[in-house]
Amino acid sequence: MMKNILIVDFMYLWNRYYYACPKEHFFNSIFNSAVTRINNSTYDRKYLVLDGIKGAEKNKQLLPEYKAKRGSKVEVYARLDEMVAKISKEFPDIKILRNDNEEADTVIAAFAKYYSKSNNVYIYSGDKDLLQLMAFPNTLVTDQFTKDFILAQKPKYEVLSKFKITGLEEYSDIVKFRIFKGDASDCIPAAIPRFKTSLIKDMIETCWNKDEPLSEDLLDRMNNLVTGSNYEKFEQGKEALLRNWKLMQLTDIPVKEIITGTMSLGVK
Repeated sequence: MMKNILIVDFMYLWNRYYYACPKEHFFNSIFNSAVTRINNSTYDRKYLVLDGIKGAEKNKQLLPEYKAKRGSKVEVYARLDEMVAKISKEFPDIKILRNDNEEADTVIAAFAKYYSKSNNVYIYSGDKDLLQLMAFPNTLVTDQFTKDFILAQKPKYEVLSKFKITGLEEYSDIVKFRIFKGDASDCIPAAIPRFKTSLIKDMIETCWNKDEPLSEDLLDRMNNLVTGSNYEKFEQGKEALLRNWKLMQLTDIPVKEIITGTMSLGVK
């Protein structure tokens, strides 16, 4: 029998409450509202996923300004460990996952891939990059939390349009599209500024096979579709495209490797 698995991007939830609530009420608000609702939900397994201490270091080597707008982590995450301890003590059914060397989205991807083979997976997050995980079977990514799992998969155009991504045929195309456009929330610039959206979509549909990683060969095939000033723009943007691919493509890491060297609590 398929189980219903809840995976919460706790970094998204934490930041959402931190910037929305008065600072004196923030801690209690997130615990009494969000965390308590998660604990009282009917999911068979409940995971909260956190960024690792060194999670962003690899990406900062590629792009020093990566996530530079997130504010002082000392200030924003000052009480995060206190929250983890409180959840572990009061809600033992909620498991906390944090791999020291990985960001939360990498851990989420690993667990979603593992569980989606034979379970329903519900991922609570507003991170657009995680939408690519909906290419897995039985997987739903949404920024709307419901306490009971109903895999009422909306049509793709509805899901993608909600995140202001339209005209793509596959969820796996999302990251392909976004490496051109960048991600302002993570301070990842557009690889090719003012490059036409219609041309990007044409390149993806014409040249980029479904599970093909970005490579120099693929970039050369794409380049054959453009002429004139667009050709020059694309040539100048190749290096930035490869960089953005490395920043935005979710790393495929086995669950066992994720758990090894982590402070995961109660994970089996």
